[in-house]
Amino acid sequence: MLASGQTVERRDVRGIVTRIKGMAFHLYLPERRCFVIIVPSEGVKYSVSPGDYVRVVGYTPYVYLVKIDPITGLVFTVGWFIWAEKVTVLGKAVDLWVDKGCGSVYSVGERIQVFFKLSFVEARVRLIVDKPNGRVLILDRVLGPGTYRLGGVVGEPPGRRLLTLEVRLPLSEECMPPEYYEYEPLLCACVFDAVWGAGLIIKDH
Repeated sequence: MLASGQTVERRDVRGIVTRIKGMAFHLYLPERRCFVIIVPSEGVKYSVSPGDYVRVVGYTPYVYLVKIDPITGLVFTVGWFIWAEKVTVLGKAVDLWVDKGCGSVYSVGERIQVFFKLSFVEARVRLIVDKPNGRVLILDRVLGPGTYRLGGVVGEPPGRRLLTLEVRLPLSEECMPPEYYEYEPLLCACVFDAVWGAGLIIKDH
């Protein structure tokens, strides 16, 4: 809640949700190739996921000089922060899914299609699958905006698979804070299970 006479800047921004901790999250601004740190105003509730494209309406109070980012633990000047009064999810800017839907079951040997979506900017994209017998890097390249499809066959062994899409969103030199990477990371995940197919026995009558 704002105190009487407090100096504030009104903020109204749209961007891509990247990292989340509790109600705080990083919001990547594609036009600026930068990010801001969103924290909730008193009593404000919302629900967002990595890859969501959202509108944030709020304010920056200039009563602090610096504040600790709850996600990275790094110290930022207060201009990096927005106290959110309203967060509206407008759609998905980055997403990952499979043809039968995340959480579905495939038979070993069954064909599968993996889809992912990237919006607004060119970025380095890595697609990784974790299986019971290890981790496999499926894709690692720089891609532009679009929806992409990869096809394959579910292999052995049976068990749970975790697909992870890692997108490294580029940061401009003007935006990049000290002690920070050259990109803002975004992770999307999709889980599915692999089982042995039904065994069939042919009998003569």
